[in-house]
Amino acid sequence: MSFKAGVIAVYLIIAVYPDIPVYLGIAVCLGVALSVGRFVVFSTQLYAMLLFMGVSLAPVEALVAIPTIYLLVTYTPSFVASEAVVRGSYAILILSAFDANEVGMALSGILLWCVNFCVPMLMGSWLLRRSGSMSADADPQTQGDACS
Repeated sequence: MSFKAGVIAVYLIIAVYPDIPVYLGIAVCLGVALSVGRFVVFSTQLYAMLLFMGVSLAPVEALVAIPTIYLLVTYTPSFVASEAVVRGSYAILILSAFDANEVGMALSGILLWCVNFCVPMLMGSWLLRRSGSMSADADPQTQGDACS
């Protein structure tokens, strides 16, 4: 399909369903708002953790350093168990330009990973265990078949 045919197809779809651009615009705005909110929450958590660990970082420095750390962590391939070490390493790499407290930087990255990954995982495991859906002696005949 050529570009011109694609444009014509889009115009035909919009002519038949005129509310699609409105719904898509709302969905995109909602997705961007949720992403920005998530970024603000994680950035605030990291900044608070850095201050708690004794890393002296001005808010302007944090506005530069924290998004850089998240950018590097995002594009670094890692598996779940090594992600805490990767976060701590990038925190040291980026934040060492602003402060010398490398232990506080590494602990901040690792503890933030624990708070946002390990704690929810443990709580979910506990809830599943409590509900009985993870019990080893559960009878498959009484729980039903997932395919039926």
